[in-house]
Amino acid sequence: LSLESLPPSAQPNHFNLIRLVAASAVIVSHSFGLAANRADPLQVLTGFDLGTTAVLAFFAISGFFISLSFDRRSSAAAFIVARVTRIVPALLVCSLVTAFIVGPLFTASDRYFRETSVWLYPAQVTSIVRIMAAHLPAMLLHNPHPGEVDTSLWTLFYEVACYAGLFAAGLIGLLRRFRLFLPLAALLYALGRYGPWHELNQFAIFGLPFLVGMWAYRYRLLNGWAALALVLAAAIAATAGYRLEELWSLAVAYGVLWLGFA
Repeated sequence: LSLESLPPSAQPNHFNLIRLVAASAVIVSHSFGLAANRADPLQVLTGFDLGTTAVLAFFAISGFFISLSFDRRSSAAAFIVARVTRIVPALLVCSLVTAFIVGPLFTASDRYFRETSVWLYPAQVTSIVRIMAAHLPAMLLHNPHPGEVDTSLWTLFYEVACYAGLFAAGLIGLLRRFRLFLPLAALLYALGRYGPWHELNQFAIFGLPFLVGMWAYRYRLLNGWAALALVLAAAIAATAGYRLEELWSLAVAYGVLWLGFA
């Protein structure tokens, strides 16, 4: 959590710890699929996997702090530079290490460095737009999901899309008129999640917790009893076999934001 992301007046918070726990939860969740080819315990119990739940938490936190970052920036260019420098350098290092250190160790290809995909990999990953098309040849073929490497990076595309949506809303003044923005965002969510355009489905799924984070930043209405009620309702419904995705997403997002400042 960088200094630019700290709440006004440097209010103490627990978001470093929450991010660490969420990142660890993604690793644990993926390990069940990679090592045992089965669902993680949370998914068995509720129908919602631990990794996706952790990603919902990340998006909620981003919604809050990217809203804060937008308000703190003196210009549109400054906001864009802040976002690029926050993501791209680390992503570039990650992609270079994956392609040129991890790749040669775990590929089954005897002509690894002759493959065009190896040399394109860092550029595709750091472009964000092509991140889901990036791949390395003959990787980890013994795994239950052969050929996959660093696939958890795919959510960055939707993260950046949320940044772009917030940026566009800010430029046209909707963030200053949040009561007008909310119904518009709800309509876009419904169209993306339940409309005929299936390619928009993931935008809606990850956009909802991001929107909760934006709402929490604007109104600062975080109440422990409300968070507990939402989490209990979502948990009871899920364990009873009712897969209410919106309720689960709202409970995770609101609960994490309340916990971050508790």
